[in-house]
Amino acid sequence: MSAWFGSSSTPRVAQDPQPPPESDAPTHPNEPAWELVEALEARVKQHDGATPFVTLSWAQGLDGSMAHASKDDPRLMLSGSESMAFTHGLRKAHTAIMVGRGTISGDDPRLSVRMDIDGKEIQVEEQPAAIILDGSLSTPPSSKIVSQAKMRRVIILTRGDSDTMCDFQEKPPKTWSMAKIQRGAALSCRGAKVMCLPSTSLEDILKALKTLDIHSVFVEGGVSVVDAFLRRPDLVDQVVVTVAPLFVGGRRPPKGPLEAPLRLSNVETLTLGDDVVVSGQMPSAVDFANVAPEFADRGELSDVTQDEDDDEDLTEFERLARKHADAKRLREERAERDRLSKEHGLAPDDPLITQAIEEARALDET
Repeated sequence: MSAWFGSSSTPRVAQDPQPPPESDAPTHPNEPAWELVEALEARVKQHDGATPFVTLSWAQGLDGSMAHASKDDPRLMLSGSESMAFTHGLRKAHTAIMVGRGTISGDDPRLSVRMDIDGKEIQVEEQPAAIILDGSLSTPPSSKIVSQAKMRRVIILTRGDSDTMCDFQEKPPKTWSMAKIQRGAALSCRGAKVMCLPSTSLEDILKALKTLDIHSVFVEGGVSVVDAFLRRPDLVDQVVVTVAPLFVGGRRPPKGPLEAPLRLSNVETLTLGDDVVVSGQMPSAVDFANVAPEFADRGELSDVTQDEDDDEDLTEFERLARKHADAKRLREERAERDRLSKEHGLAPDDPLITQAIEEARALDET
C-alpha cells in the first residue's frame, strides 16, 4: 500500500502550458478580399507612368446590366453588403474616385470611404478626391458629393479653352454659353473645382489628373464611362467586376462591338455574400486604339465628358437613328477603302484613297 500511497511516491510536477498551435484561420472574415486589395495597393505604389494607375470597376447583373433601361427608373441596387464593403476597400487604395455626371444625377452617391473590407465603420484621415466628368456642367450643386467639396477635393472636368482651373469671377471661358458659366459658378461657389481641358479624351484627362498629384484613379461608372475605358484598354491597369445574381434587362457596357475581345490575365474570383467578384489585369501590350469601328471617326467617344442626353432637342429614337445611320456610313466607307486598297495596291489610309472617298461622299450629298 505504501508503494501506492506512501511518501516514496513521485510527486507530480505541474508543467508550463504549451502555446496553442498557430491557426490557419483567417484574421479577417473576408481575408481573400483583404489580400486582393493589399496586392492592388502594392501595384499602385509601384506604378510610375505618364498617366495614373487606373482600376476600372463596376457592378452588374447576370445579364451584364449596370442600370435600368430607362434613366427615369429608380436607382438600381446591385451590390450586397459584403461586396459593397469590398468596394470601400478598393476606394481607399486609390487617390481619386471617378464617375460620370449621369451617376451623380441618377444615384447621388457620396463616393467616400466609410467602412473597411469587413464592413466596420472607419474614419480616414483624407478621403480620395472625387472626379466628375461633366461636359455640360449639369452636376446638381445640391448633390451629396458637391456638399463635401469644402472638406475634400471635388474636381469637375469639362471642355474649355485651356487646361487650368476655371476662374468664373476674373476670366470665365470665352467659348461657353452664359448658362454654362452660371452653372459652373454655382458649383465653384460650393467649393468644387472646375477644370477646363481643350481635349477631353481619356488619355488627356488622366494626364491632367497626374499634374494634380493624382496617381491612382478608381473608376466606378456609369455605363458611358465604363464603355469609354473598355475602348482604351491600354489606359486600364486593373478590372474588378461584381456580378449580382439577378437579371435586369437594362443598360450595359460595352454598348457596341470592340475592336477585339479583351481577355484578362492573372484572374482572381471571390464570393462575397451572394455576389461573385472577378478581378484581373488588362492585356499589357495593346497594339490598337480599340475604338469601336462604328464610332472610330466620331468625336463622341473621344470626348467622354459629353452625355448622351446633352442634346435635348432630339428624341431617343432620333439619337439612335442618327447613330445607326452614321455607323452604317462608316462601315460602307471602310469596306470601300479595303476594296480600293486591294484594287490599287495602296494602304487603306493612303491620301489618294481618302480623297476618292471624300469625293464620293460629296457626290452623294449633292
